[in-house]
Amino acid sequence: DQNDADGDPCVEVGVIDCRRGIRLTTVYLSGDTAQLESTGAAVCQAVRDALARYADGVSQIVAVSPFVSKDIVHSYDYLQSGFAELIRMGCLALPGVAVVELDEARAIQQELALSKERSVQPWFPILIDGEYKVTESAPGEGKRVVIDVRIRRSNQQSSDVRLGPIPLSEARSDLLTNLPRTIFNRDVADKTSLEAQHEWLTSRAARFADLGVWDHAARLREAALLLRPGDVSLRVALLENYRELFREPTLWRATAWNSAEDEAAFRRLLHQKATAYLAGLGHLEHLIRNEGLDAVQAAEWTRRYGTQQILGSPPSYRAAPIDPAFHVARRQCLASVESAKERFLLDVFPRVLRFSSSPSAASRDLAWRRLGMAW
Repeated sequence: DQNDADGDPCVEVGVIDCRRGIRLTTVYLSGDTAQLESTGAAVCQAVRDALARYADGVSQIVAVSPFVSKDIVHSYDYLQSGFAELIRMGCLALPGVAVVELDEARAIQQELALSKERSVQPWFPILIDGEYKVTESAPGEGKRVVIDVRIRRSNQQSSDVRLGPIPLSEARSDLLTNLPRTIFNRDVADKTSLEAQHEWLTSRAARFADLGVWDHAARLREAALLLRPGDVSLRVALLENYRELFREPTLWRATAWNSAEDEAAFRRLLHQKATAYLAGLGHLEHLIRNEGLDAVQAAEWTRRYGTQQILGSPPSYRAAPIDPAFHVARRQCLASVESAKERFLLDVFPRVLRFSSSPSAASRDLAWRRLGMAW
């Protein structure tokens, strides 16, 4: 059980292959007691869909980690989850392939390595990760990207695949079809049009956002954006999506650290918040450089991306003083964030005043006033 974006209860339902312990699919449904009949019907439908999809059983497990950006600036950080989600989609289009979370796949690996049970044919999950670098081409030629993918088929076997340099606009087809074909040495069966895939991704993302499952929503929206890069409304939705992630209030639930594990968990949370912030800031930069927002909207979103919002506001009462290590972690977390925001304010935001739409003096004044409120 958890709460959706409006604070109403919602239910996470997982369909599991009990012989192998694999989560085949996950759906999020309303937990409203007044909708029990429709919720029950949706659970049954999720089970039927999973049975139909894996009618011949699960033949392979795949886990895809978010990719790592090798770019010096953070302008393309938002591609990290989008690239991974396209690979997941391509793998799911293959019959019998189950896509699971990375931690789940690693747990399965460990169990298989230790288990002597052979009632089920053993095979190790395929783990996929990678990195990329975006470069600016000659004027008028657009951006190009090099994607290095690492494929680990067991603890001992791994291979590398390089895609590119290719136009960034062509990366989607390579990740959706060519890479899964290489991994499994068979054709991707799903011939759904890119338009239909985009519609499916955006509708699913909207459902996750309504339920407050922001990380899933962001991943799906990033993949949809790669299919239609000019979708301004989708980028704006991602701005709000990432803002919800970096403002998530979990940070202040623990008021003191009692062990090294607590500190490590705290640092991971700070890192997750900074990652979400930088991804959202990359989208805001794209929207301003391409005049996807007007001057007032650009200033308002810049204000909403004030770096102090990453940490939120501490509670008025604390059961114990905050450990000094918190301040060290805070400084380290915010170092890259503050650097990125400074570059944004110096190199990107001034473009608002040169928009081709020629904002009025009143709009410019309002834009700067709103921006000043954040600093």
